[in-house]
Amino acid sequence: MNANVPCWDSHSEKLRCHLVLDDGIAKKLSPRAAPAYFRAFIVEDRATHRISIKFRYKYLDPAQRTWYSASTDLPDAEGVELFAAGMKKVLRLAAAALGVTLTDDQFQAYYPPDDGGDPMSTIIWLEMKDLVEVTMVEETGGLPIT
Repeated sequence: MNANVPCWDSHSEKLRCHLVLDDGIAKKLSPRAAPAYFRAFIVEDRATHRISIKFRYKYLDPAQRTWYSASTDLPDAEGVELFAAGMKKVLRLAAAALGVTLTDDQFQAYYPPDDGGDPMSTIIWLEMKDLVEVTMVEETGGLPIT
């Protein structure tokens, strides 16, 4: 995995919340939006328990995919909800600035069950819900989900 890309690494991070923007609204936000335009991963570092959010915008031109990340020192449940609510608010404000109304059903938060230390259980859960597509498996056992 490229260390400069802040994607979710399931080996070192536990997924706490997966945020998905409906593709139907994405084209109204950007005519260059690719399928699965916006995705966010709120994760917990397995070693430090620090909560972070890693999110990206995917465009038709793969070179234009952009990633962002932030972390907090708030306790886990509080940090997860802070990031989930904050991202929803930011996306709503950005959409409104473009003249687009973002409704609750166009922005979904998914909370996977605790993986009990087995990252593959979360990957399987996400795939079964058709929320991610695994594009590469690393030899370290980590699955960077992009």
